[in-house]
Amino acid sequence: MRRTIALAVCALVGCSGDVETALDVALVADLNLNSESMLTTALTRVQVEVDSDDGLYDAGAAITTSGFSIQNVDADAPFELVIGLGLDGARLPEVRIERGGLPDGPIDLRVVGIDASGRHIAAGGVRSVSFVPGERRQVPVQFNLKAQYLPPRVNEIYPRSGEATCRSGTALLVLSKNIDPRTVVGGVSVIVERDGYSGPLPATASAEGPVIRVAYAVITPEVDTYRVRVTSEVLDTEGMPLDQDPGIGGAQHFVTSFSVVDDGACTSYPYRWCHESGAALECPDFRGGRLRCEEGLCLLHDCAGDVCANGFVCDGDSAACVVDCRLYGGTEDCPSDSLCNQATGVCDSVR
Repeated sequence: MRRTIALAVCALVGCSGDVETALDVALVADLNLNSESMLTTALTRVQVEVDSDDGLYDAGAAITTSGFSIQNVDADAPFELVIGLGLDGARLPEVRIERGGLPDGPIDLRVVGIDASGRHIAAGGVRSVSFVPGERRQVPVQFNLKAQYLPPRVNEIYPRSGEATCRSGTALLVLSKNIDPRTVVGGVSVIVERDGYSGPLPATASAEGPVIRVAYAVITPEVDTYRVRVTSEVLDTEGMPLDQDPGIGGAQHFVTSFSVVDDGACTSYPYRWCHESGAALECPDFRGGRLRCEEGLCLLHDCAGDVCANGFVCDGDSAACVVDCRLYGGTEDCPSDSLCNQATGVCDSVR
């Protein structure tokens, strides 16, 4: 397994132009999750780990230089090539890996983003990349902030945008992260629109976990549109503001609108407090029985068929929209007891 250490690693802007066989690795942010500037602002350095199914080096090859090292950074016995890159400016670093003594067969690239406190807050990678003799191969690598470090965003809305709902005076929003309930008072508002008039409507907002519940005053069924607006004043429990479209500069607010009609004409039922049915609490038979009573509130327990925000997919086990694990390349951001399902984008348990 021991290989000759005869490779050159350099930041792309500092590489010579006459390299015959190399990989030019470029980190690519998915704008559905985060922008390049979000990554460069949050990170202080990037670590590229080069590995293969058979391993690269044994323990006797361990070495540390100013640009790279050979060390064991994963769970198996063989050692890996580890390239350290600093961040300077608003662009993610690029790196050229020359062939040197690396194997003929495919290699895996794992990328870790590290912040000033040493936390690994971003991840990415690509599997089974091979050198092409005599060519400098361009290798784009997906690289994004991990789910817990992304800004919160609205994933599910009730009533749905454009929907005609019953006169309940309640709207429900399910976000991607737990919300600080103290921040929803000034960060959520309701506007009523009718015949060219637009004005604020008395409303109160409360939050529990990732759910924001908005209670508003229903005027008359003839009112055309109710518009609910959630701004970046709404923060998650770590103090990060809502950003509905992270690919655009600045925190983007969320807006949804719906109409209210008489109960006999509405097309759906609102999320509401469970009603008594004998000795039990029940929810309306809506969406095929997918509403269940939880702590007195009717909540959706199956996201199948729902439209998650871009970059998110439905996890049937948790009945929630979760970050698509495929957006982290071959180094999926999944718990240690799970693997990324390449068909669904959900981390499936391997137990």
